[in-house]
Amino acid sequence: TFVVGEQDEAVEASKLDELEARLVDRQIPYEAVSFAGGHWLDPDVLRSLAAT
Repeated sequence: TFVVGEQDEAVEASKLDELEARLVDRQIPYEAVSFAGGHWLDPDVLRSLAAT
């Protein structure tokens, strides 16, 4: 699982696309989770992600 904020200033969308392509090419199962926010996960975001 990888988690990324929808307004993440540290991770470019193209890099995420590249990462997903690598995982698919290697047939590695993964889950991509996004949340409203930037690069940092605060306790509220972590709790909401853990609940899903």
